[in-house]
Amino acid sequence: SLALQHAKRAVELEPDCAVYQLILADLQRQMGSGQEAFDAVESVLARADLSQLDRADALLLEGQLHATVAPRDLEKAMQQTVAAVKLAAARTGDADLTTRRRARQMLIDAELSLAQIIAYGPWKKRHTVVPEWLVSAEKAAREFARDSDGPRTNLLKVYATSLHCLAILDGQGTPEKIADAAFKLGQELIAGAGDDDFCAAVKWQLGTGLWYSAQVCQKHGDADAALQFARAAHSLLEAAATMRRERPQTDYHL
Repeated sequence: SLALQHAKRAVELEPDCAVYQLILADLQRQMGSGQEAFDAVESVLARADLSQLDRADALLLEGQLHATVAPRDLEKAMQQTVAAVKLAAARTGDADLTTRRRARQMLIDAELSLAQIIAYGPWKKRHTVVPEWLVSAEKAAREFARDSDGPRTNLLKVYATSLHCLAILDGQGTPEKIADAAFKLGQELIAGAGDDDFCAAVKWQLGTGLWYSAQVCQKHGDADAALQFARAAHSLLEAAATMRRERPQTDYHL
């Protein structure tokens, strides 16, 4: 993909930049090159001069890799992600605006990732712990938007992740209120988008969330609601798919 090419070029030009290395590793993860991503993250974590937030970013990505790349290790994924949450949380009140914004964004991403990891895991209390992390992430997203003009897409990400966790947890819970809130916000973001890539990203995230809603409704035996959500999801995903054909999960979703 073009993004992958640009990331590789950035690393070539600035090989000591941990941020560029982690961006490249994350793109490799999304493209299905898990081992390359693992190697890159391990290389970053081995550095003695790594900043606190760069380390948090690397731990968050390593946790995602442990959770998604075979053989999966959800225990290790949880440990790495909890460490990332702690490092990010420690810098959310930093005096430097750029550092503070980065830490707040990272905290939201880490809490959402942790909710999904725990949802997939074998832990007995996951049905009570997962909602706590989702609530914490939503609170952080709303505060970020209110205090520092953080992106509203964070809230859409919270909704989509919440619906994903509902689907993972055997459909325990009702998706309708979350799906309605996600749809309303998604439509607002799409209407105000001045960029095709941004619009496609919003449609993909919203469509994915509605797809999870369809799964939950199906588990509940509500075929009509499941079909309604599935049709809405397919329309959104299909509209966004042309921008994402290079990603392995695109065709699977459709």
